[in-house]
Amino acid sequence: MKASLGLVLLAIAVGGAALAAPGLIAYQGRITDTEGNPVTSAITVTFTFWSSESGGSQLGGGFSDADTVTPDADGVYSTFIGDDPSLPVPAAVFSGNNVWLNVNVNGENLAPRKRVGAVAYALQSGNADTVDGAHKTDLANAYHTHTAIDIESGVFPPFMIPQNITLSSSAFVDGGAIRAGSIAPAYIDPAIARDSEILPAVLAGDGPGSGLDADTLDGQQAAAFAASSHAHSGADITSGMIPETAIPMTITRDSEIMTQVLGNDGAGSGLDADKLDGQQAAAFAASSHSHSGADIDTGTVADARIAGTIARDSEIMPTILANDGPGSGLNADLLDGEHSSHFITTSGGDISGIALSGGLLRITSTDVTGHALVVEALGANGVGIECSATDTGSYTQYGARFSAESTIGRGVQASGKGYDFYAGGTGTNYGPFTGAHEVRLAEDFPLDITPGVLVCTAGPSLKRADEKGDVYVSSTLPTVRLADTPQDKTVLGVIVKELPLAEDHWYKPAADERFAAVNALGDGRVWACTANGDIAMGDYLTTSAVPGYAQKQDDDLQHSYTVGKVTEIVDWNAVTDTVEFAGQTFKAYLIAVVYTCG
Repeated sequence: MKASLGLVLLAIAVGGAALAAPGLIAYQGRITDTEGNPVTSAITVTFTFWSSESGGSQLGGGFSDADTVTPDADGVYSTFIGDDPSLPVPAAVFSGNNVWLNVNVNGENLAPRKRVGAVAYALQSGNADTVDGAHKTDLANAYHTHTAIDIESGVFPPFMIPQNITLSSSAFVDGGAIRAGSIAPAYIDPAIARDSEILPAVLAGDGPGSGLDADTLDGQQAAAFAASSHAHSGADITSGMIPETAIPMTITRDSEIMTQVLGNDGAGSGLDADKLDGQQAAAFAASSHSHSGADIDTGTVADARIAGTIARDSEIMPTILANDGPGSGLNADLLDGEHSSHFITTSGGDISGIALSGGLLRITSTDVTGHALVVEALGANGVGIECSATDTGSYTQYGARFSAESTIGRGVQASGKGYDFYAGGTGTNYGPFTGAHEVRLAEDFPLDITPGVLVCTAGPSLKRADEKGDVYVSSTLPTVRLADTPQDKTVLGVIVKELPLAEDHWYKPAADERFAAVNALGDGRVWACTANGDIAMGDYLTTSAVPGYAQKQDDDLQHSYTVGKVTEIVDWNAVTDTVEFAGQTFKAYLIAVVYTCG
């Protein structure tokens, strides 16, 4: 059982103590489980600071301190926040008025957060250790003096200047004494040009013949550019097309070369192709040549080229047909690959033959809609097929045994109007069995179906009616959904697998409808979880809030919502499968049951 954790905040000290241990906060708390019992085993406690009781932003640049503590017998533990010398509590955490402490125990946040306040004496602390990070030695006293060298800007008002100093507009000040501010134009030598005078002088002097020269053009020296008239070598031409007018007439054009070649080519021209499609003459055969029989490996040789002593198909078949029949002396060695000993013979209406793979007779039909054997009994009390096994030995015998291997195959399909199946033997009429229903899956049923999950009826239940509209009592097709409510009395059973309906089924489904088989009676299994505790043999199971999973029923009475009774012992400590739901993790197991829900 997962513990629920509770917290009692006993002490948080912030303020004056920081002088002795900067960034260190003493903390004490108490931890209990959901029943109020103290937790005494080792736990991991993680502290963070936030700007509000819930939500908000984390303070201290994401500061976090995780400590492993072991509470005492009462669940009480003590620790220090920021006791790692390399990771003290940042002073910035307490730069505002709203600071909330969040405590996380073993990955679970305890609510609500606790507001952090100052220790009473810290409110009246006489000395700040620093002011905006500056110590006392970095600050000046309220009353202090300066020497003249400290004065480097501003103007003294007259009342701050001793009376024995003469103030005069004609007083002379050395240029070296001007250390701040701007000198008025009237006090600047007229020979010094102003900005407004320099630019017109440059613009007026610029242009051809001005004698002005740009040192660089777009940052490039003149050596980076070519003169307006210059030449190139052939190696300089790397792109574009040279116009024909710029090419000497002594150079032959394509049209001239082709005309000359075509004019000289032909019989007796003296020209010869060095290669034909890249092949030398030795790669070709002469126009007149012969072949041996081994050279013929494709195509068909014309009839006129085949010796008359070789029989043609049209000659062979009449010869065989003429000689075949009773007394012809011809005999097929195999018929469709089977020896004659593999077939039965008829005599007087009875069938006799030899054993074939352990049986007297094998009948096979490979057609999609074919029937390997059709037997009709047309008499008033006729029996279509009667099977018996009469050997009285101690080994198992079967009067008849049927199997179908496809995913929707049926070993036996019965469609009697009195009884679909009737067993009247003196022994046990039914062996071990599990009863299943055909169901229609609801439109929102998950596409990925896990065999063994629980389903509930979701209505409607589809009806089967005859040509008169009368509803069959023994045929229905309920609609189901995934179980997701504890103690749901609409529970029907356990999904076996998703299966389409047979082609000859009485219900004709739409293209998007889905169907499945659901176990509801007999022996089987179901996915169960520990949402209501560990499950023991003999417990009843019911639905749970975990979709598709069963859980232990609260009592030992069979109810309308009981899924079945557990028939095996499970070591839950060894179970490794789990299921997640609503933020919790439960162990899960495909457990054996006797179904009672359908």
